This record gives sequence, C-alpha cells and structure tokens, in this order.
Amino acid sequence: FEESVRPLRTVTESNASHKLLMAFSILQGSATRTSLAEVVGLNVDHIAVSDGLSQLQRLSLVREGDDGRYRVLALTREYARLEISCNNDFEIAAHNRSIKWCIDFTEKYGGLDWEDWRIRYSSLESEWTNISGILEWCAAHDRYQEVKSIWKNIDNYVDLSGHWQIRISWLNWL
Repeated sequence: FEESVRPLRTVTESNASHKLLMAFSILQGSATRTSLAEVVGLNVDHIAVSDGLSQLQRLSLVREGDDGRYRVLALTREYARLEISCNNDFEIAAHNRSIKWCIDFTEKYGGLDWEDWRIRYSSLESEWTNISGILEWCAAHDRYQEVKSIWKNIDNYVDLSGHWQIRISWLNWL
C-alpha cells in the first residue's frame, strides 16, 4: 500500500486520487462517482474525479462494478483510514461534506411513501451502508441535529424496508 499511495500524496495532479482513496474511509460501502466527488469536494471537477478513479483502478486500490459503483477491499479501507487520520483538516471537511451529501440525498430519495416510493426508496437501499455509517459517525460525535435531519428523511423507508431493530435502536438514541 505504501508504495502505491506514496506517489498519490506528493504529485499535485494525483491529489484527487489521494482524496478519493481517503473518501473510502468515510463511505462504508460501495460508492457512486457522484457521492465520492461530493465527499472530497470535487463535485464540479468531473475530469479530476475521472482521472483520480482511473489512477486508483490502475493501482488496483479501487474497482468499478458492473453497477457503476466503486468498491475497495476491507484492507484498503483500513489503509484509507490511516491515511485520512494523518490529514486532519481534510478529514473534518470530508466528514462535513459527507453529512451534507447524506442529508441532500435522503431528502431527494426519502420522505413519505407517496407515488414513486419504490423507485425513490431503491436509491436509499443502494446507499444504505453509507447512510448508516454517516449516521453512526454523527451519533459518535454528538451531531444530534444532523442525525435528526437524516432520520426525518429515512424514517418511512426504514419502517417499510423491515429494518425494525435499526429503527428501534435509532429511535431510542434520538
């Protein structure tokens, strides 16, 4: 890992690659290009995101699935956690951006179970691991308002999807 990541830290044009790798320490599951770009703050620089993900794939640190989602091995995610812990400013900013992404995403695809709820809720299902991870991080860091905002958007989804133990657990926490 060290041999693969060292050039990412030092070469300026590869900085996007390093940031994208560290984003996998925040997003707990597979991730879309859009969610990764939001977390690292490159949502307007599509070329940097594409180049960064391509470089990570060439280094076999990330792989893209047939569903267009990017995945890392558990060992790679652990290494990403070590990397981000050495970049405190980036870590704080990335967590804040991940929370904003999560709130925006759950507002768009969550809410009441009207009309197209199956389509909207399937998007929540695809991101469930990431949403859960962000909720847990917020709870661990006393970010009550953020948990409340996210929960408001996913409450009906959690109820309809059968995640009853998770529902009970979060309602007790709230």
